[in-house]
Amino acid sequence: MKILEATRFEGSAFGGSTMPWKMYLLDDGIEVPYIVKFFSEKSTLQQFPVFKEVISCELASQLDIITPNYALADLGRDFIDIAIGDAERAFLKTKHNGLKFASCYQERMMQYSHSKNIISPYNSAKVFAFDCLLFNLDRGQRKPNILIDDDGYMAIDHEQALPFIDTTRNLYDLIIERFTNRNIQYVYTSHLFFSYLKGLQTHKKKDLFIEFQQDLEKLNIDKITAIINELSINDISCDHSYRLIEYLRFAKKEAKLICEIILSVIN
Repeated sequence: MKILEATRFEGSAFGGSTMPWKMYLLDDGIEVPYIVKFFSEKSTLQQFPVFKEVISCELASQLDIITPNYALADLGRDFIDIAIGDAERAFLKTKHNGLKFASCYQERMMQYSHSKNIISPYNSAKVFAFDCLLFNLDRGQRKPNILIDDDGYMAIDHEQALPFIDTTRNLYDLIIERFTNRNIQYVYTSHLFFSYLKGLQTHKKKDLFIEFQQDLEKLNIDKITAIINELSINDISCDHSYRLIEYLRFAKKEAKLICEIILSVIN
């Protein structure tokens, strides 16, 4: 997990609830463009968005979901005093003070468009399964959070995933109960790819989640635990991280069941 120093501010015209900035971070002596997100103090303490972004990226890498390279951005005193203006400094005062989640800027990619759907059924299914697993609430028709180009896709923005780690245990228990009863708590009908996958011919759906199941069965939970510990050292913690590990152990053990359930919702 890289922690990179901010060196240059490019702009803030990217919209979205997190009001991200494009800026340059120093990586092995080279300035690299990143999109850096900002969260309020309240959101950080109650919903752990930076923690979720990092963990989601790490899980994505193990489950063969393509995401941009990420880092944690350190906006040092010199950067704040010299590289940005009064408006940006005032903005920072309204946000949580700490390391920021930064996603490597994808200059040649564009937001997903239904008129340019070049994502294969296989990759669409993997993203759908990933979001079902993480209970990601933020990949719908209005806000796809998918970047595309002629070569493929990248999934972005996962601060609204894993909702069961920022609530009481009731939601977590309900999720496990629903899975055990061969059902799912996730509102899958709102997902970007649900209608597309639902509309595929039955024989084309049969093997869509086999590789996802295999990857889930091989999930390296020790690596996720190490990342959680590293985040904690850098003051990015989650009060219920133990619940995440508990869930991942369940998901790894019940990978076949979970993938059968996910398949059933598009049949």
